[in-house]
Amino acid sequence: MLNSQTLCFEWLRSKKEDVKPSTYDKYEMIINNYLISFFDNNSLEQLNINIIKEYLMKLLNKGLSSSVVKTIKNVLKAIYTTYENQYGFNHIDFSLVKIEDDQKELKILNSKQIKQLHHYCLKDNNSNHLSILLAIDTGMMIGEICALKRKDIDLNIGIIN
Repeated sequence: MLNSQTLCFEWLRSKKEDVKPSTYDKYEMIINNYLISFFDNNSLEQLNINIIKEYLMKLLNKGLSSSVVKTIKNVLKAIYTTYENQYGFNHIDFSLVKIEDDQKELKILNSKQIKQLHHYCLKDNNSNHLSILLAIDTGMMIGEICALKRKDIDLNIGIIN
C-alpha cells in the first residue's frame, strides 16, 4: 500500500523549482493543515468522487471560505493526477466537484464616505494611506498597488505605468 502522505511531500518537493516561494508555502500549508489529516483516513488508491466531495463539503461546513476549499481541491487534484497513471489509480473527474463561491454583500462607499477617507489619509503620510489614496484616485487594485516599483511612477509627468 502506498503512503499517500509521502506522495504529498514528494509532489511538493517536485514543485519547489517551478513555483514562487509564496505559492510553495501555500501548498505546504494546505498539505500540512488539510491533506495529511485527510490521508489519515483515505489513501490515494481508494479515492473517489464521493469521498472528495464529502471531505470538501465538511470543510465548507466548518466555515472555511470557498476560495480556500477550492485551493485544497486543486492541490489534491494536482497530487492525484501526478500519480494517477504511474500507480494505476482510477481516473477521477475533478471537474464534477463544484464549489460555489461565497456570496458576500458588496458594500460601496458613498461620496461623503470617500471624501472623509480621502481627508483622513491625507492627514498622515504613511504607506497604508498612500495605498488607499492610490486605490481611490486611480481605481488600481490592491495587487497592482503592491506590485508597483519606483520605476513605474513618473512624478514629473504624473503617470503610473
